[in-house]
Amino acid sequence: CSMASLLFHATDMASASEIESSGGFRPGRKGFAGGAIYFAASYEEAFCRFKGGKRIPEIVVECEVLLGRIFEAGRWTMNQRKCSAAGYDSVKIVDEGVYAVYDPNRITIRSFMSTEEKAAELALAPASTAAVQVEWCGRQLGLVSAELNQVIKAASNEFLQTGDVVKAVRKLTYADGDDLGTQVQYGAQGTLVSDPRAGADWSIRWHGRRLRKAIVSLDQVSKCEPPEFLAVGDVVTASFDLHDSVGDASVRQVREGALGVLKSFRASGELAVEWVGQSVVTSTVLRDYIQKCESRGYLRVGDVVKADCDLNHPVSDASGPEMIKRGDLGTLKSTDPLTIDWWGRSLGLTTASKAQFVKCHPREYVVSGDVVKHLISTTEALASAIPKAELLGRGHSELSDLVKPRMFRIRRLTSMRAQLSRHCTDHS
Repeated sequence: CSMASLLFHATDMASASEIESSGGFRPGRKGFAGGAIYFAASYEEAFCRFKGGKRIPEIVVECEVLLGRIFEAGRWTMNQRKCSAAGYDSVKIVDEGVYAVYDPNRITIRSFMSTEEKAAELALAPASTAAVQVEWCGRQLGLVSAELNQVIKAASNEFLQTGDVVKAVRKLTYADGDDLGTQVQYGAQGTLVSDPRAGADWSIRWHGRRLRKAIVSLDQVSKCEPPEFLAVGDVVTASFDLHDSVGDASVRQVREGALGVLKSFRASGELAVEWVGQSVVTSTVLRDYIQKCESRGYLRVGDVVKADCDLNHPVSDASGPEMIKRGDLGTLKSTDPLTIDWWGRSLGLTTASKAQFVKCHPREYVVSGDVVKHLISTTEALASAIPKAELLGRGHSELSDLVKPRMFRIRRLTSMRAQLSRHCTDHS
């Protein structure tokens, strides 16, 4: 039999009362994997995902869930019929940390947690030594200290900043046009090039266009998800076998599934790709020949990884035994061989096999420069400065170039990385 997983579901008071009175959950009508009951791996993740992060939940339900056979799928690609037909019981949404469960009988409720009581509990808890210095977006409060149990890393679609790729949510018309006219069509993509210092409008560079003084307001665009666009430096994969026109037939093939790095966009509309471990080092391809890789689909120097099992090393350090615990975080320093610098340890670079670690989801760790959002008020002064009524308002920070209320940009980590690692592991 499979082991139950401890998962969390955020909801409002009325829904929680219905769940309690009826003795269990009922699948919803829609979601990333169709009508299902959705769970997150941690209290904080469930809290921040409630209603797309636009509302504060009143209750978080702690449950033991028998996930059974888990199908990993992208958003909007799976439903109960497809899942059952493939012989699986539940769905994990790739890169989201969200689980979809279709059978309520697989769920055992452990507790109903009031988010207000949880916030008070965290506020009264002894101060953690794992602290960060953060800057509140849209407020002139300077740097504010916060403990890591008071904030959670924001998802990429929860804020806007200079350099983000966005798409038009409706047709837009400009006074000054280019060779293609004055209109930008629905779905067209562009890059935000400057933030709204004096108002709510952003300057934008529409891709493939030469419009002068193009600006957008936040209700005219939405932030693109990473799979929706390509940028120089992205890791891509060949959609099928590709042939280069240079060299003889035995050495000019790029195999389907081969990994490469997008190096440049050509004026002709083609893309230059540098292939990894292929006989063709660099080739020019059409857009349809390649697909953008999901972040979990490759390893790169600088990736944050976590141990997938306890690891013994022949060298010890001041932290004690030479054991690397399952869930400990580190930075990948080389890929051939695979070497890792474990956070908060003085073991030097240690070698590992692919079976011993996994790549972290971006929300499993926090580093300087990350955007985070609060779970509770971090100080009395902060609580009085940010009234609860402003939860759904919009803020802007001239220093951090972000748009979203009640968020911070981390400016300085004041803790040991080992402490940060343990905190992140607890919620992974």
